[in-house]
Amino acid sequence: MFFDCRKDSEALHKGLGCCLRNVYDIQAMHMFIAQMRATVPLKHVGEISAPGLNVSLEAFKASHGINVSKNAMKVSQGFGTVI
Repeated sequence: MFFDCRKDSEALHKGLGCCLRNVYDIQAMHMFIAQMRATVPLKHVGEISAPGLNVSLEAFKASHGINVSKNAMKVSQGFGTVI
């Protein structure tokens, strides 16, 4: 299970020559569900904005809640509060 596995997949492929299989990408699934729930059918995935990790965790009602460390890091770096 990954969240936005594009960079991870690329690093594993370039560094070790291996490819991911049977991956459940939470971000991709969130975008798929958004497409299915859209009142007006979208023509391509580019019309759906990619959700952040905390948005997906909240949408899927993750038992452990959102990633509070992400917000703390963003605030400490001067980026404000991002959810």
